[in-house]
Amino acid sequence: MSVANSIGSFFHALVSGNSLKTCTTLLPLLLPHLHFNSSNTLQLEFLDVINGSLVKMYPPTSEDIVIALPILKGVARAVEGCESENIVKFLVILKDGLGLWIRDEAKALPESDHNTIVRCFLICLYFL
Repeated sequence: MSVANSIGSFFHALVSGNSLKTCTTLLPLLLPHLHFNSSNTLQLEFLDVINGSLVKMYPPTSEDIVIALPILKGVARAVEGCESENIVKFLVILKDGLGLWIRDEAKALPESDHNTIVRCFLICLYFL
């Protein structure tokens, strides 16, 4: 069994039991293994969990910021690795959560972190 299949099986077990929804610290660890394919139901569920987690963490506590920053940076790296035809589909799934953090209406993020996140996503959008 390949590493990707093992991670997929692990993730499916977590999502099926809803454990991942309460264990957001695992999300940044799983993101580097995501090679987005819009026809893969498991990946769509994973992105939906990420989106829901980002929405629930905003406006953030200081603990939420510590958890959310690696998720946001991991999402940006995953988008950079997407084929251009999948970038829009990827971002549409995450639009609610990403939108909250990129807008940062509560001004909760340190400016340097906010700038880093915005810059990552601007670079990704450049490839559209």
